[in-house]
Amino acid sequence: MSVRRRSISYGGALPASLTFLTSSRKPTTSGTHTYTGVSFGTASSDRCIIVSLTSSLTTATPVTSVTIGGVSATRCAISWYFNNTLPVEIWIAQVPTGTSGNIAITTSAGGGWTSVIGVYAATRLKSIVPVATSIDQDFNGSTWNKVVNTSVFVPAGGFAVSAARLGSGTYSSVAWTGATQDFALAQVTASEGALSGASLLAIANTTANISTTFNAGTAIGLIGATVSFR
Repeated sequence: MSVRRRSISYGGALPASLTFLTSSRKPTTSGTHTYTGVSFGTASSDRCIIVSLTSSLTTATPVTSVTIGGVSATRCAISWYFNNTLPVEIWIAQVPTGTSGNIAITTSAGGGWTSVIGVYAATRLKSIVPVATSIDQDFNGSTWNKVVNTSVFVPAGGFAVSAARLGSGTYSSVAWTGATQDFALAQVTASEGALSGASLLAIANTTANISTTFNAGTAIGLIGATVSFR
């Protein structure tokens, strides 16, 4: 998968940069899910790695920790499906050294589970604490709308990272509005859903209204989360 680098340029302080690096998936496996040799991009004293992820876990046995290149990451956002399963999460860690490394996802679950990740590198962040977060679930009690909507404030020179999961079923395409799609990756067993990610960079202060739709197929239920940084 090709690396996509984006940055913005305007007068004043240097803006943050954001690079989508890669996406990957694990089949049903018990214990810690370790993604080995993941690209971290160019090393930099101010580099942060952002990981969006989804899993087949539940609120009873959630992800308890994520390490990126051996560094403990911080969870920025989590959005659960209506029955407390299939979370979408966004994590961040400061990882200044190395061009690749392992991403380890730990849970207290005793049985097998699946996961999908999307990985970004960011530099020139003023803080790793999110400016804003937003979550949404596509279930209103009786019907599936097949779209999730999130909205966050993004300061000038900042960016937003968004992730959305297809709860289950299959799809033919993913449509994003308000952000640029970076990846879409189905589970190893396609009928078990998929994760898609998108991002945007802000030249001026903006409110990012982001919608994600998984089209066609047998798509059932969506879960989404968006986080902004500066």
